Amino acid sequence: MNPGLEEQGGETARTLITSLKDSPLTLSLVLFNLIFIGVVAYGSFKEREWRTEIFDHMSQQQAKYADMLYNCTPNRPQEH
Repeated sequence: MNPGLEEQGGETARTLITSLKDSPLTLSLVLFNLIFIGVVAYGSFKEREWRTEIFDHMSQQQAKYADMLYNCTPNRPQEH
C-alpha cells in the first residue's frame, strides 16, 4: 500500500525537524533568513507608503503654486 499525501508530508516534516535539531547552526541561519526577509519586506512596504505620501504632498503643492501663479499674472491694459 502506498502512503498518502498526509503521511509523506508528515514524514518529510519529521525528517526536517530532526535534521534541524541535530544542527543548531542551520536552524539559526534559517530563522535569521526568515526574520531578515520579513524585515526587508516590512521596510519596503513602509518606504512605498512614505514615497506615495511625499509624492501626493508635492503634487498638491505644485497645484497650489500653479494656481497662485495663474491668479497673479498682471492684467493687460484694455485698448479703447
